[in-house]
Amino acid sequence: MGWRNVIRIDAGIVAVAFLATAAVVKGHSGSRDDSPRESSRAVLGLALRSPRMRTWLLATLISAAGVDALLVYEVPAMVRAGLTLTTAASVAGFLGLAQLAGRLPLRWVLGQLGARNTLVLAYFVSGTAALLMLVSGKLVLAILFSLLVGTSIGALSSLQGIYTHELVDPRHLGALLGTQQAFFGVGGAIGPALGGVLLEASRSYVPTILMITVVFAVAASVLFVAAGHERNAPHVAMIKSLE
Repeated sequence: MGWRNVIRIDAGIVAVAFLATAAVVKGHSGSRDDSPRESSRAVLGLALRSPRMRTWLLATLISAAGVDALLVYEVPAMVRAGLTLTTAASVAGFLGLAQLAGRLPLRWVLGQLGARNTLVLAYFVSGTAALLMLVSGKLVLAILFSLLVGTSIGALSSLQGIYTHELVDPRHLGALLGTQQAFFGVGGAIGPALGGVLLEASRSYVPTILMITVVFAVAASVLFVAAGHERNAPHVAMIKSLE
């Protein structure tokens, strides 16, 4: 069918899924909070004065560069390593299914480690797994790469909201989740561009892959060494809301 038609079909499936979801999702059933709200500027200013929130936004910016660079270059890197394009694309597709492995046990892992430490672990797994792209010409190693990266990214996509919820007043969660995702978008734009510069300069995927690993290591370090004690009550409440 060709890759253009595959993209068109995928886009159609996504559109149908969102429209169907919008049709069946009901309005907010909780009690309405009519108390006065601070302005978005005041909320953002208050959040940026928090060392923990600044640390989280910095880690978000850095890790997003690794996530998006990894997703952009995984298929061509595997093809360069020796897989056929069809096999590499299929292995990369398995990454999406593998994300369930990072989400299904998340409640238990959060109970053991807390959100921040689970994020550090997910960054570490992503950065380590990225190195497998260097030897992904062997199908078994390519599948292992996809499984590990899918598991960690699946966890990360859920953890972003959970950890932000820990750091902010729940009334301001929407605004500050939007801010956090804006940082993720900026980092996600920088990562592939930097990877492309390294690829163009070296004519090799090795520097780009090493850059991805280093980026995840830095993001993990930023959170790991962050000062301040994480409060536990919000993340317990968030876990219970997932049941």
